[in-house]
Amino acid sequence: VLRVLKAGGSFHVVDFAAPDEAQRGVLARLLHGAGHLHDNAPGRIIAMLDDAGFVGAAAVGTRRTLFGPIDFHRASRADG
Repeated sequence: VLRVLKAGGSFHVVDFAAPDEAQRGVLARLLHGAGHLHDNAPGRIIAMLDDAGFVGAAAVGTRRTLFGPIDFHRASRADG
């Protein structure tokens, strides 16, 4: 994605949040086993974006849904 993103462009990622039984909705518990989401540790997406060469990677929000909490992330390609 970084290769085809124009200079200064932003990349947005939406991902299921790390499992937290208190925050998972009923539907989320039915559809997702904790094993499927155990790699979604806080900061992991940001580290992956940084490793890929993006700049300014940050978590920009979390929203609870029927499917469980989802995290929103944003990163940019450096200018030039």
